[in-house]
This record gives sequence, structure tokens and C-alpha cells, in this order.
Amino acid sequence: MFQILELGFDDDVFYICEMISICIPSYNFDIRSLVQCLVKQISDNKLITEIIVIDDSSKESYKSINREVKNHCSHFVELDQNIGRSKIRNLFLNYASYKNLLFLDCDGEPINDKFLANYIDNLQHKVVVGGRIYGERPIDLQQLLHWTYGTLRESKSYQSRQLSMYKSFMTNNFMIDTDVLKEIKFDESISQYGHEDTLMGLLLEQNEISIEHIDNPVLNKDIEINASFLNKVKTSVRSLYSIYSNNEYAELLLQNVKLLRYWKATRWLSSIYLSVYAIFSNTIDKNLLGNSPSMFFLDLFKLKTLLLIEKEANPHQ
Repeated sequence: MFQILELGFDDDVFYICEMISICIPSYNFDIRSLVQCLVKQISDNKLITEIIVIDDSSKESYKSINREVKNHCSHFVELDQNIGRSKIRNLFLNYASYKNLLFLDCDGEPINDKFLANYIDNLQHKVVVGGRIYGERPIDLQQLLHWTYGTLRESKSYQSRQLSMYKSFMTNNFMIDTDVLKEIKFDESISQYGHEDTLMGLLLEQNEISIEHIDNPVLNKDIEINASFLNKVKTSVRSLYSIYSNNEYAELLLQNVKLLRYWKATRWLSSIYLSVYAIFSNTIDKNLLGNSPSMFFLDLFKLKTLLLIEKEANPHQ
């Protein structure tokens, strides 16, 4: 599969093929450790590749420390305005030199010293997803909700992900052929956090482009405190409602997103659901913020949020 190129000044042999552009969208996170890890793997495995960083208008404190890795990047771009998770991923097409784009979220870090080599071994696939894992259970209860959700809902084996390859698509750690991304771009109307990956997975399925899931996870290093995580959940649900409201995707999402199906089934009695939820809200909140958060209660919270968003959007219905 590999082509060999010998560089003339020493005995080093570098492996080249249809090489990869490593794309890191950065936002308010220290990426130095991630980039240093990648640089070491590139050197140790004698790979020819490139690292591209695009900062999505982070705070100056983060931009300042992240400029320390600028010399390791073929492009280091700082945006003046935040453009969101979808648009920034499409933007990498303007800078990438190689045929395959490896997208890594800035808050992840490879746990395998053959991480890049594992992706290169799968260049025959148009789309490859490596997965994510979470570390040890946090001592701080304030981080337990995010950790529990991530461990139970996101940290899945590659075999499990492959069984539902499209619904298991995640943008935090994946490789995609540039021709595929040019044809099926991330929907740039999705400007806020949430479900751009859901839609992308479904569009790949619609276009009959297979996804290969492999055992090549990154460690999620950004465990959010409970209040921040619940706010992100609300934002994600709002984003889902916004995408659904675009009639182009409504039926596609309804067939594939369980939350929307539950919402569709219960919306006619939303007043009753919201009233009952209000009665038990203290119990639910105590559980979600406690030492053994229930994902069932989190699902009830999401459904309540979706019903309230619809009520807000259609106050006279």
C-alpha cells in the first residue's frame, strides 16, 4: 500500500502514500499537548503529513499560548469572528494539500503511539471514525454528569459503532476523503453547537458512502462541570429543533433520531408532560447533579427542553 521515498542526506526512509492533512479546529483550549503528540508520531513513524490549525476566534489567552505550535503547522489561521463547528470544518478544504483530511477536536489526545499509522492503514476507506474514550471516574461530583454521559453513550467499541455505522458517526476524530467532503459538506446553516455530526452521518448514508469504524480512539480531556454540560445539552437540543424545522431534513431526522420520535409522539400532550415534569423536577435535578446520574432522567430533561423550545417557537399553538 505504501510507496517508499528515500531522502538523500541520510538513511531515513519516510513512508508516503495518499497523505493526510491533520485538521484541528481550535476554540478556547490549549492544543499544545495535542500538537506535540502528533509531531512526535510523525517523526517516530517517519510520516510525511501536515498539521493545519484554524482558531475559531478564541479568547486571546488561548490564542497566545497556542501560537507556540505555529512552527509545526503548514497553516495556522486565526479567525476574527466565530463561525461555528460546521463552517470551520468546511474551511479546511481551502488549506489542505493532501487527499485525506484527519479531523481532531482540540480537546482530544491520542492514546496510541501508532494513532496516525492506524489511519494511514485505512486510507482505502472514504470515511473512517476512530472513536473516543473517557478517563477514570472524576472525584469532583461537578464533572460526573458529563463523564457518565460520555462513558455510557459515546465511548463505544469499534464493533458496536460499526453495527450502526451512520448513527455512530462523530466529528471529534475522523478521516474523510476530500472529494467526499467537497460533495457532502457540513451544513453551514448549523451555527450553534449540536447535531452537525448527526446530520452528516445521515447524509453519508443517503449518498451510500460507507463509514469504517476502527479501534483508534482519542481521550476526551475536557470534562465539563454539570451546569455547563446541561447548558450544552440545551443548546444541542435547540440545534436539533432548528435542523428539523428545515423541511429538507425533517423526515430524515425523524426516522433516525430517537428524541424526535418521542417528541413527535408526546407533543400533543406536552402540557401534561411539562406539568408532571415540574412535579418531579427537584428529584430529577438532584439525580443529575448527584453521584449516580441517570441517563433516563437526562433523556426526560432533553424531551422537556425540546417541548419548551417548540412552545417558545409557536406560542399560539
